[in-house]
Amino acid sequence: MAGALVVGLLPAGVAAAASPVKPDVAALAAPHDKLVPFTRATPKRGSSPKRFKHFDPSGHTKLPAPGSAVVTLPNAAASASLSAKATQERAGSMPVLLGTAAGSQPRSAAVTRPQRVRVTMLDQKAARAAGVHGVLFTLQRTSPGSGKVALRVDDSSFRYAFGGDFASRLHLVQLPACALTTPKLTKCQAQTAVHTTSGAPLSAQVSVPGSPTASGTVISPRSATAASSAMVVMAAAAGTSGSSGDYSATSLSPGGSWSTSGNTGSFTYSYPIVVPPAIGGAAPNVSLSYSSASQDARTEGTNNQSSWLGDGWTSTENYVERTYKSCSDDSSSGAPKDDGDECWAGQILTLSLNGTSTDIVYDDATKTFRPADDNSTTKIEDLSNGTNGTKNGEYFKVTEGGVQYFFGLNRLPGWTSGKDETKSVWTMPVYHAHSGVSDCPDSTDFASTACTLGYRFNLDYAVDTHGNATAWYYAPETGYYGADLKDTAVAYTRGGTLSRIDYGMTATTIYSGTAPEQVVFDASAERCIAGTPSGNTCADSQFTAANAAYWPDVPIDLNCASGSSNCTNHGPSFWSRKRLTSITTQIQTGGVTKQVDKYSFTQSFPDGGDHAPTLWLDSIQRTGLDTLGGASGSTSTPAVNFDPPLQLPNRVGTIPQMPLMYHDRIQTVTSETGAQTTVTYDRPNCSSAPASDPNDPTDAAARTFASTNTLSCFPVYWTPYGQPAPMMDWFYKYKVTAVVTEDTHNSYQDGTEPKLETDYAYKGNPGWHYDDNEVVKAKYRTWGQFRGYPEVDVTTGDPNVSHKTDGAQVYDQKTLSKTYYFLGMNGDTLPGGKTRSVPALTSQDGATSVADDKALTGQVFETDTYTSATGSLNTATVTVPTIIGPTASRSRSGLPDLTARMVRTAKSLSRQAVSYGWRKTETDTFYNTTLGKPTTGMPVQIDDRGETTDSHNVAKCAYTRYLTGAVDTLVVPAEIITTDQDCSAAGATPGGALISDVRTSYDKNAFAYDGDGQQNAALPTTGDVTLVQKASAATGATATAFVDEATTTYDGYGRSTLSTRTPHSTAPNGTSLSQSTATGYTPATGELPTSVVTATQVTPGATCTTGTTSSKDCHVASSTIDPARAVPTATTDAAVLTHLTHL
Repeated sequence: MAGALVVGLLPAGVAAAASPVKPDVAALAAPHDKLVPFTRATPKRGSSPKRFKHFDPSGHTKLPAPGSAVVTLPNAAASASLSAKATQERAGSMPVLLGTAAGSQPRSAAVTRPQRVRVTMLDQKAARAAGVHGVLFTLQRTSPGSGKVALRVDDSSFRYAFGGDFASRLHLVQLPACALTTPKLTKCQAQTAVHTTSGAPLSAQVSVPGSPTASGTVISPRSATAASSAMVVMAAAAGTSGSSGDYSATSLSPGGSWSTSGNTGSFTYSYPIVVPPAIGGAAPNVSLSYSSASQDARTEGTNNQSSWLGDGWTSTENYVERTYKSCSDDSSSGAPKDDGDECWAGQILTLSLNGTSTDIVYDDATKTFRPADDNSTTKIEDLSNGTNGTKNGEYFKVTEGGVQYFFGLNRLPGWTSGKDETKSVWTMPVYHAHSGVSDCPDSTDFASTACTLGYRFNLDYAVDTHGNATAWYYAPETGYYGADLKDTAVAYTRGGTLSRIDYGMTATTIYSGTAPEQVVFDASAERCIAGTPSGNTCADSQFTAANAAYWPDVPIDLNCASGSSNCTNHGPSFWSRKRLTSITTQIQTGGVTKQVDKYSFTQSFPDGGDHAPTLWLDSIQRTGLDTLGGASGSTSTPAVNFDPPLQLPNRVGTIPQMPLMYHDRIQTVTSETGAQTTVTYDRPNCSSAPASDPNDPTDAAARTFASTNTLSCFPVYWTPYGQPAPMMDWFYKYKVTAVVTEDTHNSYQDGTEPKLETDYAYKGNPGWHYDDNEVVKAKYRTWGQFRGYPEVDVTTGDPNVSHKTDGAQVYDQKTLSKTYYFLGMNGDTLPGGKTRSVPALTSQDGATSVADDKALTGQVFETDTYTSATGSLNTATVTVPTIIGPTASRSRSGLPDLTARMVRTAKSLSRQAVSYGWRKTETDTFYNTTLGKPTTGMPVQIDDRGETTDSHNVAKCAYTRYLTGAVDTLVVPAEIITTDQDCSAAGATPGGALISDVRTSYDKNAFAYDGDGQQNAALPTTGDVTLVQKASAATGATATAFVDEATTTYDGYGRSTLSTRTPHSTAPNGTSLSQSTATGYTPATGELPTSVVTATQVTPGATCTTGTTSSKDCHVASSTIDPARAVPTATTDAAVLTHLTHL
């Protein structure tokens, strides 16, 4: 299997749990006569069929035609005896229903007379002119009296008229009467929220005044040519957000802060993309990852358009993201009411690099940046004066271990006019940013403070200490919106995709022709259903409002055209039209481009249940295109298949009439060989989750419950459109209870198929932490940050499964392991300004306790293994952390300070059951705790105490000295001194007898270490190990003599060209027994080598180079290399030629 399956564990403390959600057995059934190629074995059955309902918008895409009809309402007395539904009457064939409002009657004496209201539906031209994406209609009485009517808009016939879950974004608004006559005026497009009924977004009680005439003024349904003062102008209009998600949120959603450690209970799957090696340095990491936890994190407040791969999937992303806040939430901005623009929020930054994500802490004192998860050798710089489309040319430089990563540089070293720009910065207008960006205007006039700034700075350039360079290029998608509540379209970056990665260059050859190695991403395909309707090819020209339903997860109504002067979307929204269909790797060899591998992705739109569908990844297929290894043509493996998906509701349902937000999860993975992995998810019981109390403005009862929540569901505060106050909504957190893999291609002697079952049990209460997102208003913060479960028990095998081997019945053996985790809940915020106090974690033997600090969230405290599922404890390992710092701190209004800290392992304690009781071992590690140093947080003293209860035990202590390079993030170990002492206290010095002393020199410089007293010592620039020496004599713990152990020479790429190993002994005649190996690469530069020659000394002192011939003094071997995969296709060794073919 090309992918890797992982279940991130979480112990669950649900008071009562419903039965697990199991896959549909019928849907998983497969024919027995289908053969799967790629293996010589005959499969027992084929892969799972795609038996799930695909999205079909037919019958739900037509916006209502203009028209007019009169609805006769029963009088108040008659309606009182009927249900609300029974008293609602449809206005002709239009999707508007009216009824008598509860507790309301016309203000006239004729209370027994039926009331009549005319409903007039305007055409789409009038709706768009009034700034409405949806339906625009009017209400007007044609009978005496006035009062409220019960209004409901039935969106069933047009819920998919636009993409992006259009129906969930519809809400009722009232517009001024002049919206029908002078809609170009800003004041005439003002939309006033209507107080909806019971949270239903399209139901409300609306006041309709009496008409000055008996029949009322009739307006043309096709164009608004008249308006009466007694006429009420209403609309069901789409916004950027709704009950099923928020397109105004960037892809950096709150779900990004969810734990993905081993205690989350999520199902994860990873698929590595194999890329050709780099000439020098590291090749870029490209991988695809799925996590069911990302699906759990989808709420009404997150941007729920799936990634370019499909729902729940991510590809390797590296970026710095800056968070802004809505200007409507910034009282000091001077923004107009209901303004949708973004305003400066301070130094709120996130770094995602090399598979890890962390907050960036802007230190209040030093005005410098540190990663919140500090790792000593990371330096973050916020730079300006680049040329990348931002006002201040802002970009970021992150240096780790001497490797420099640039985010948003755009024009790389050597750029000249006409060369490619990386287009790596995604921008938007930002208001009131002068306090953070001095280049931005400073004015009391809100409109004058607009400033184009970046919100995402993608990684676009990396260079290592040898100058090996990698470049990332992007394809941004430009959107337009009406900034500052004006209708003139203003450009911003609504999204984008990675288009290619170039590598194998050096810092001076970035633009010297085609890169030696490339990874190309094809994201030209639309997120569209081709062929539906007939003739739809998903061409760019077909991306129109008329075809919007066939881009089901693309909100075309939020799109304004470039240069438009009628752009009524007054806030940015973030989405993409594109999907990833393939990744191709390729190299340059002999000056010609050769493709190596192609990974193809098949996607679909499963039916979304109660909301519009999202993109789903059906399969991944790899095709080998490389013929340099001897293959005659391309070779494809069978696809890895992820169908059918399992649909589960995200919303618990505590707010009536809200959609349950069904989202798909992986339930079955069929590998290339036909092996099937089936996932079972637990269905949480969240029936006790409370709704908000409308009679209590503090919502004290619901907040208290949320602060002590022990359910597998979490609360979110939000204000449904038309509601006066925030409401607490609840969402499920699903956890995996079992993963079963069956190999359908192989069998035991009795014909049964191999089967591996892993079961997960979650113990204790899950941790739900107070939301510390500082751009979220305090009234919306609650206890919704998931910290995982404190204990996870993993059982593998099934004792009920057996097979016959050699006539004997063999039963599957069940194993058990238990893992205990930190949740980081101590010190959490509680209602009333109180602070949570939780007990320290204590090891199972009671010997060790550690406080549950926030910095330790998700880390393993103890792992225990048992002799069997019902057996006794066999081994236990306790990891005791230590926290160094804070190394940076930034104060936050209404929240604890954001700090950067280093978490390290202080002790590793293990015990194992043996015949005489327990064998206990311990290792203690001490670190440089002096803040602000390049070596802060690095281990300086490691005490291997061995078996502490053994009287014959001998402890060992290793001391490490470091050397800081010319770049202070390049820190290398210079000397490791190991003695036979027990140094269990910090600050010890070498004592006892010396066991070993190893010194390392770098870059052909003399040996040195920090603090050795040398004046102007040469510092490493590349960090290449060029000399290793070992102590050959000592007095006590002090070495008195050293001998050379090994030397190495490198080429400009950092590849070894000459290595020499020197044994401690000498020949009988006193000559050295050192042995060297020379390595030559062809070509030497510019491309991956197609041949490698090694020449190894047989006779010490003999002249031996890659150009010599094999002899008794020198052994020469050569290999012809497939450069795409760095594997030999032919080898010559001792005159023997061997050919190899690689498929």
